[in-house]
Amino acid sequence: MNNGYRYIVVPDGRRMFEHRYIMEQHIGRMLLRTEVVHHRDGNRLNNMIENLVLVANHAAHMGNHAPYRSDTHKQCCHCLEIKERSGFRIRKDAGSRDPHESRCLDCRRAQLREVARRRRAREQLPVAS
Repeated sequence: MNNGYRYIVVPDGRRMFEHRYIMEQHIGRMLLRTEVVHHRDGNRLNNMIENLVLVANHAAHMGNHAPYRSDTHKQCCHCLEIKERSGFRIRKDAGSRDPHESRCLDCRRAQLREVARRRRAREQLPVAS
């Protein structure tokens, strides 16, 4: 896995992302390097063709991830709720980007709890000798 995406080895021996391979099989041709396969539900492991959308390029793809923005509100990329910007953590190194993170504070807290739970579970595994 890489960044949450599943790698597979295809029949001709190439290693590639599973979602790109599934889209290639669906449309009957190899994807262009500029083409992006978007997961509708945001789950990078849900590679059912019904969940995949072919997008022409990265710029068009970003429209799928940030469909709502204003000076006062923003849409969370995880729960998809539109919330006031005060409900998002502010990045310290934003530069020219939007200074507010893409996950709302509630989703970020849930993500941090899950990371801590996984770390604790990993630490409790017996050490093989």
